[in-house]
Amino acid sequence: DSGGLLNAFKELSDSSDLQAQIEMSMINAAFEGLNGWANDHDEASALVHRDQLRGMPSLLLSPILANPQRPQSYELMSRMMRLVAWMPPEGRRELQEVIIEDCSEEE
Repeated sequence: DSGGLLNAFKELSDSSDLQAQIEMSMINAAFEGLNGWANDHDEASALVHRDQLRGMPSLLLSPILANPQRPQSYELMSRMMRLVAWMPPEGRRELQEVIIEDCSEEE
């Protein structure tokens, strides 16, 4: 669940050595995941169902996006926002619901 993932990300952030070791793998996986969701406007327009969108909050919570001054973090966030902008209104509403319902649990 998202709470467990957030705790794992917190532990990862606390261990700078471990984070440094796997950061590039996480960045590459994030780029691959974004390409899998949609490469263009036409593909993004099909993103309207909750199950298609559940991974997006995981990327938003990821420590690899924590520093927007880094080129990779900035590019990932830019691609994520472009993807959201390309989504139809019902897809954006569904993403909002995923974030509210799946990511708002308190510890």
